[in-house]
Amino acid sequence: MITFRCTAKVIRRFDLNLNADADTLPANRLGDWYANLVNIGPQRWVLCLSEKSNLPVLVPALRWEFPHAFPIHLGLVLRAIGVPADVAAQECDLSSSFRFGKTLSRSTLGSLNDMASHIDHELRHRNDPVAAAAALSEMPCRIPNVIFPGEAVFELLGIAELYDRDRVRRMFNG
Repeated sequence: MITFRCTAKVIRRFDLNLNADADTLPANRLGDWYANLVNIGPQRWVLCLSEKSNLPVLVPALRWEFPHAFPIHLGLVLRAIGVPADVAAQECDLSSSFRFGKTLSRSTLGSLNDMASHIDHELRHRNDPVAAAAALSEMPCRIPNVIFPGEAVFELLGIAELYDRDRVRRMFNG
């Protein structure tokens, strides 16, 4: 089980009830996910950001998509950055049950807001939410040291030796 740490905008939009047990440690390896609404042109999205890696995942801001289809969108981003199918499927399965809680980390909220401006640019440029999120897996972030979200994902999933930054750059910088 994971906790979506939602901003007030997400709580209002989806009329969410916060869970009393939201401080329980997550069962997955990428940790809890911070969620905020972003508007990109006429499109409305929930931008989800992994608390541990800063990996972004975009989910359409529709009741039948968020949060229930989050594991599907997570799996697409994980596969796009080169995570093996079996490892991605396991992380998605561990992220398929969820609860809602308040945001706790100002640092992660800052990263979420920063990522929102970058995802806006990438999505307008690529017109593909998976490609935009995957491209941003190579954007340096600070949590608390400079890291790359894609590299952090591979480390957290226990497959650091499979990470190929050059492959990701070739795929998304073209």
